[in-house]
Amino acid sequence: MDHVRGAPHHPQTQGKIERWHQTMKNRVLLENYFLPGDLERQIAAFIDHYNNHRYHESLANLTPADVYHGRGARILKMREEATGETGPGMIDDDHPGVSIGDMANGLEPDRTILSEYHAMGSTTGAFMIRHGKYKYVHYVAHPSQLFDRETDPQELNDLGTDPDYGEVIAACEARLRDLLDPEEVDRRAKTRQRDLVELNGGREAVIARGDLGFSPPPGHQPDLG
Repeated sequence: MDHVRGAPHHPQTQGKIERWHQTMKNRVLLENYFLPGDLERQIAAFIDHYNNHRYHESLANLTPADVYHGRGARILKMREEATGETGPGMIDDDHPGVSIGDMANGLEPDRTILSEYHAMGSTTGAFMIRHGKYKYVHYVAHPSQLFDRETDPQELNDLGTDPDYGEVIAACEARLRDLLDPEEVDRRAKTRQRDLVELNGGREAVIARGDLGFSPPPGHQPDLG
């Protein structure tokens, strides 16, 4: 094993080891230790976990041991083959998406991520897209919301009414409408919900029966009492 030294007059190099110290402290200091040996064993366990079991995003989701011992490329190839994406008939010219193997190797595709919400109790359909650093939430019957996920990861500052972001909001809405028609999807969802309510005895019967905070797995009879 080679002894690697930082560049002279370049303290930024120390950031890597300091980051490791921070990660170790964040884990080890979660517990109290009353004997020196207890702390030493916990540090040793963390080092083993960090080097041999913890996947690192900066290493294409490999462990440091995988990279150090030269087995990283073989593992990445096995992962790609396991998805079946390279098998016969799995790759078509018009097939959307990208290989998960390429994404594990650091590819960041330019694509729109979509999520939608139509649950019981919501008065309007909600559609969310993530494009670049922006999260855009479109409501059929309410004003839209916009958040800058880089500068505002907790989503505390809604930019939806800020005129300086009018072009961003318009671009995000256009991307959403390239994928679907929010008003039509909302109409279809409400129609389907209304049909299901009637199928189960009507609105009052459904309310009296109660609700679940989760979707029951197949074959499981939920207790609504």
